[in-house]
Amino acid sequence: MLLAVVAITVHSLGAEPAEIIFLHLKLDAKSITLLDITNRPGLLKSARLEQKSGPLAYEMRTATGGILKVGHLADPLVQRLEYAVPDGKGTLKTFVVQRESAEFTLRLPGYGDARAVHFFRASDNPLQKSSERQLLGVIQLPEKKSP
Repeated sequence: MLLAVVAITVHSLGAEPAEIIFLHLKLDAKSITLLDITNRPGLLKSARLEQKSGPLAYEMRTATGGILKVGHLADPLVQRLEYAVPDGKGTLKTFVVQRESAEFTLRLPGYGDARAVHFFRASDNPLQKSSERQLLGVIQLPEKKSP
């Protein structure tokens, strides 16, 4: 009986659910679309490994608009490539490729009350406030079925 009370207490303190949502997404300059969604048992790795800032942001929300999780992503449209310079010294040269579209997978905790993930792009204009951002799209999540 004590084990059940501990499990409820841990969940109410914000523990991650034992399920992971895999969103397979496609991004272009102005929008994001869902290609596939899969739920699997498991726990996400520690939050300390998450990116703290980036040009893309997401908010996982409830049906009433409550925010369950906020995160940032590197831009999948920007690809940094390195190659060895043929100088015999092992020097690497880096260049950036801007892609028109890109597919990527985002892993999120499987909160039972999550209904949507909102994706935003930060403003490119340094004169705009940092809070101003462009909505790229809203991905609807299916409701969990009761056992």
